[in-house]
Amino acid sequence: MSDLTSYKIKPHQFLTMATNVIFKTLVESQRTEAKKIFNAITEGKRIALLNVLIDDDSEVRFDLALDQSEYRGERLNFKSFRDSVTGLVGSLSESLRQESDVPVFTEKTDGSMLFGIPGLTQQQGQLNVLMLGVNARGPGSVLLKLQYVDPDQFNVEQQIV
Repeated sequence: MSDLTSYKIKPHQFLTMATNVIFKTLVESQRTEAKKIFNAITEGKRIALLNVLIDDDSEVRFDLALDQSEYRGERLNFKSFRDSVTGLVGSLSESLRQESDVPVFTEKTDGSMLFGIPGLTQQQGQLNVLMLGVNARGPGSVLLKLQYVDPDQFNVEQQIV
C-alpha cells in the first residue's frame, strides 16, 4: 500500500496559487532577492521557491525554472525579465478575475502543462511573450516553468479601416 496522497485541484485554483507564488517571489519581493532568483534560473538552475502547507499538514514544494530560448533581443537582463514577469502576472490575474476558461496545453510525453495566457512585453520594438508552464516533478514537488515562446505566434497585422 502506498503512503502517497494524491490531490486534485482545478486549473483555476492551481493557477491562482501559482500566480501568487510568482508574484510574491519575483515582483513583490526585494530587488536583491528577486535578482538572486533571476541569476540562478538564467544559468539553467531549478530553484526551490517555497513550501506550501496543505490542509492535511502535508507540504508541496514549488520550484522555479526558466526557458529563455525564444527570448528576442539582446541578452536577457533583470529589468526585462521582471517586466515580462509583471506582464505575465497581470495577464494571469486579469484572466482569473474574469473567471474565464483558461486554455491548458498538455504535453503527452511527460504530462507537463502550459497555461495559454501570455504575458506580452515590448522592448526596443521587439515583442516578447512569457507563459507559465507546470510540471509535477514527483510526490510533493511542482515545477513552475517560466517560458518565453516564439512571439511571431502573437503578431497581429494591423488593418487600416
